[in-house]
Amino acid sequence: HGTVTVCLEDASYEVTTYRIDVGSSDGRHPDSVTFSDDLVEDLRRRDFTINAMAWDPIKNVFHDPFDGLGALRDQLIKAVGDPVARLSEDGLRSLRAIRFSSTLGFTLSVELEAAVRGSLDTFSKVSVERVWQEMRKLLLGIEAEDGLALLESSGMRACFWPRFHAAHHIGIDQLPTDLSMRLAYYFSRQPEVFPDCAKALRLPNRLSRAAAEMLTNTKILPSGLGDRYQALESLALIGREGLEDWYVLQSLLLSPREREILDERIVYLRDLSTESIALHISELPIDGAWLMKTFGLVPSREIGGLLDDCLRELWRDPTLIGVEGCREVVRRRLAS
Repeated sequence: HGTVTVCLEDASYEVTTYRIDVGSSDGRHPDSVTFSDDLVEDLRRRDFTINAMAWDPIKNVFHDPFDGLGALRDQLIKAVGDPVARLSEDGLRSLRAIRFSSTLGFTLSVELEAAVRGSLDTFSKVSVERVWQEMRKLLLGIEAEDGLALLESSGMRACFWPRFHAAHHIGIDQLPTDLSMRLAYYFSRQPEVFPDCAKALRLPNRLSRAAAEMLTNTKILPSGLGDRYQALESLALIGREGLEDWYVLQSLLLSPREREILDERIVYLRDLSTESIALHISELPIDGAWLMKTFGLVPSREIGGLLDDCLRELWRDPTLIGVEGCREVVRRRLAS
């Protein structure tokens, strides 16, 4: 494509020869590229007018043959020339248009929005990796709610997540720009399809696990958090470090009455999270080696069961603390 990268100090700059793209049989790449010395022709092949401006830093001349500056002022995303032709050249452009509406808070022109709805065949040829790159930015946009609504109404979402038909996007802008949290919110009405959807777009494993954990934790309702044992059991699932994210997510998902209960319960959960009580077996003051040495046990599944018994009895009885509390629990279990 006649592009070189110039490395200057700590920055890299792409320098590209003016070119004209010819044809696009696969709806993704030009069939051929012709180099040119005509800046306007180079700008004419761009997708949107806000991306079809240029500045000559030597002559200090600003080139804007398609009124991209006017579109910026109007906060409008318009195609360069015929929107149907532009979108047919590259299937990703349809999703990019919606992504720009989310990240910039701009509106699609009437003509471009209509062209997006008619571009699904071309869009279906785009690789899942490129789709996810755009979806990631869309989900984190300042107007993600509107962007996701357009993604839905255009039929584009069904192209890559056909089983997902209960998307929850209303209110998503109120969440922090945390990708796992926004994914959990988006899939909260149909969480069972998230694993397959994550695989379909090849989401990073760490992100998929984090979003899946948040989705699981949304099933923990505040009405069952009044009892100390239940509260500790839930806190173990949520995690001390994930408590505030869980609260924010639940605040948007619950009914007004449930939110009132949540606001009452969160104070209790926050207090519990500051206590030194173990929430997981790994946090107990004893381990399997201690059990075998102290009680003459041999390696077996019984060891794990005894550790779990210790953890849960410590939750039930605040008087059982430390190593001696665990010793008493194990002694009772082995004697029964």
